Amino acid sequence: FASLNLVSDLIVPLEYLTRACEFQTQNAEMNNFLIGFKMIATQLTDVLVNDGLKVINVNKGDEFDPLVHHAVATEKMEGFEKDKVLEVISKGYTYKDRIIKPAMVKVSE
Repeated sequence: FASLNLVSDLIVPLEYLTRACEFQTQNAEMNNFLIGFKMIATQLTDVLVNDGLKVINVNKGDEFDPLVHHAVATEKMEGFEKDKVLEVISKGYTYKDRIIKPAMVKVSE
């Protein structure tokens, strides 16, 4: 767990970099930059995963689990019973089986 603080600190910048890479443009030069940034994000992710980082798997309709989820919003939605995940707002992560960032989710009322 010596790397725990470093891994935790790198998650947010990695998420921002990943979101930036999802940007779509018609500019060919900008697309070339984005390809490079995607490669960097992939390499950084690989390094962290090889060191023990895992994404918490959450899907729409899963049962809300306060041990691995953090409810940041609720909504009443037809077709979903109470305490079901409606949307994943932000990924959650574990590091060597320790939760370091819960998944931020919207939950049904």
